[in-house]
Amino acid sequence: MSWSTFLGDGESYLASFPKLNRWINRCVACGRVGHKPELPEHVGQPHFNLGASTLRRLFEPLEVDENGVCDQCQLANERLKANAPDQQA
Repeated sequence: MSWSTFLGDGESYLASFPKLNRWINRCVACGRVGHKPELPEHVGQPHFNLGASTLRRLFEPLEVDENGVCDQCQLANERLKANAPDQQA
């Protein structure tokens, strides 16, 4: 697989470099994938930032809560709860 293919396909890149998955967040609700906001400047050997810079190019930052849910899904869930008919009997 060529380098240009990696730059267009984050999943292929992660499959080739599985240790970088520790810097990836995946929303359990929608499946959205992004790099952890705390991704350091350098990943791996000192002064070797190819992995970190490539992750930043391939993925946007994605925060998830303690349950693994992204902000968008949390907001959607709150809206659904707010608009749900009252279930009291």
